[in-house]
Amino acid sequence: MASSLDAHPSPVTSAMILAAGLGTRLDPLTRFLPKALVPVLNKPMLYWWLRKLRSYGIINVVVNAHHLADLLTLELNKLRLTFPDMTITLSLEETILGTGGGVKKGATNFIGPFFVVNGDIWTDIDLSLMARRHLANKAAVTLAVLDRPAYATVSVANGNRIIGLRLPQDNRPPQEAARLCGLGVMVVNNEILDCLPIGFSDIIAEIAKILDQHKILAYPSLTSFWSDMGSLSAYYELNRYLARNRVIGLNLAEVNGQIEGFAVLGQGAVIEKGAKVIDSILWPKARVEEGAVIQKAIVVGQVAAQSKAQDVYFN
Repeated sequence: MASSLDAHPSPVTSAMILAAGLGTRLDPLTRFLPKALVPVLNKPMLYWWLRKLRSYGIINVVVNAHHLADLLTLELNKLRLTFPDMTITLSLEETILGTGGGVKKGATNFIGPFFVVNGDIWTDIDLSLMARRHLANKAAVTLAVLDRPAYATVSVANGNRIIGLRLPQDNRPPQEAARLCGLGVMVVNNEILDCLPIGFSDIIAEIAKILDQHKILAYPSLTSFWSDMGSLSAYYELNRYLARNRVIGLNLAEVNGQIEGFAVLGQGAVIEKGAKVIDSILWPKARVEEGAVIQKAIVVGQVAAQSKAQDVYFN
């Protein structure tokens, strides 16, 4: 995730990473790990988000947890050592609270505006510029958006005022100037916490209820890359894009077979003699047995000897 700390540290220095979700769209990978810990180029998504936030000087961070929370807790303990100058707090949800309820509970102690980011997206958005625009415009909420027609759910009028959220495609308000895609990144003022109910809620649905009472703005991002890691195919494509036809983690794995195209090899992964791995992702300790040939695959467990498969997931 690209950043520009040296040029523009963010004036907003707190953030909440939403990481409590069940990750049902990424099943079966999320049977093993919460989505925020699913590895991208051998690092958990949570690591990449913390690195990006830190690069902008955003050092006060809350991460919420519910699904496989014990694994997330263990990983956070390690990440605190990786980012020792950050204050990283866990907000544990015994009952899942949704994006709105999670923010209501987790962001209580923030002073001033704060970022809310979905822990399952990858973006090179300039967080400093977004924060400065939010403050300059005196907005209550600023949502990052970009032009992706297939995912367009944010109705925007002239002046970047948001006038609708999740409206059906056939519902086009007369003042709508554009229908854009939300990135899963927003800046929120503390006053909005009072608009969120206690218990489970959806933050987008709650913001949609107050569009007439508060200044809710869109921040059109010039990001060149954005990915919502919401499915197996999206997860695969994110790794493929970032690997850029390289082999990642070669020094972490035991490779006695062949690799063609890109590969991401986790710690302790094994490619046995006579096996061929083409454009694939191997999680830590994954094994491709002798003579197997896989292409465009995600391997968590093992691939049986002499098997051949393409566009598949192996547990």
